[in-house]
Amino acid sequence: PDQDFEQPGVLFRRVMCDTMRKHTIHNLVTAMKGVRQDIAERVIKMFYKADPELGNKIAQGLGFPAVSSRL
Repeated sequence: PDQDFEQPGVLFRRVMCDTMRKHTIHNLVTAMKGVRQDIAERVIKMFYKADPELGNKIAQGLGFPAVSSRL
């Protein structure tokens, strides 16, 4: 796997509980509101590389279609 994204993916999937994942997604979506669309799309794709669920939920929270449909 891509070394840059492996550790954050493990953190999201294996270390965080459901509540922590929900809070992380909420915090990221809140922080990214108002970011230019092109920048948001690039960042969402990076989160997707760490974990597909994370990338897709952030995309949904920002009103974008699922990342996997755009890769």
